[in-house]
Amino acid sequence: MTYTVNHFGPFYLTFLLFPLLEKSTEARIINVSSTAHFQASSSLVDDPKCDESWGSMGSYYKSKLANVMFASALADRLKNHKNIKAASLHPGFVDSEFGSGVGGISCLRIFCCCLYVNNEDGARTSLFLSRVKFE
Repeated sequence: MTYTVNHFGPFYLTFLLFPLLEKSTEARIINVSSTAHFQASSSLVDDPKCDESWGSMGSYYKSKLANVMFASALADRLKNHKNIKAASLHPGFVDSEFGSGVGGISCLRIFCCCLYVNNEDGARTSLFLSRVKFE
């Protein structure tokens, strides 16, 4: 479910919105990822069925890696579409209650509490990227 929500949902939404994006004078496709994508243990092609053996955190890591890979591949394919740009970002450590029901995350939140930003500050990265001029 994690992989579906974090990657396939935004991937499919991009597909559905693409005809509108092509008509736009200036469009952005921004995939919110995480530096947690560096924790993905192996290539996404090792398990094309998204086997549950990934576990909840493994699925999270791989979904965020898929977001980065998708944004990168999309940016390459959009080079002929001067009006559409694609990118991915890590919003920072946002105190959003993410993972509050997952064991281990609570401990991480305690140790990293001084690194977290609030939701409004966490949204600033996405808002900035939505307005920046891409070359």
